[in-house]
Amino acid sequence: MLNFSESVNHSQIQARELVVSVPKRDGGTKKQIAFPIKFSNNQAEYRFIGVQTGYHTEDILKEAGFDSDTIKTFVDEEIFGKIIRNEGDGCR
Repeated sequence: MLNFSESVNHSQIQARELVVSVPKRDGGTKKQIAFPIKFSNNQAEYRFIGVQTGYHTEDILKEAGFDSDTIKTFVDEEIFGKIIRNEGDGCR
């Protein structure tokens, strides 16, 4: 069995272009897993690296009906792990 690093460097993964470099806002790139289904007439376009884990947690808790004091307690006690404050775009 291959570990993750070995897997993404496997010749079959490389041949199918299943790891792609996605542009970041700072001008750099980040490697991510590509969409596995390949269409002959349309290629996937990778434009956004996504946000940090936890970036939407506060919004989801608010939508679930938790009040600000309860959410603050969750954040302070790291009940859901580290919550990223929704400041900026949340991109790494």
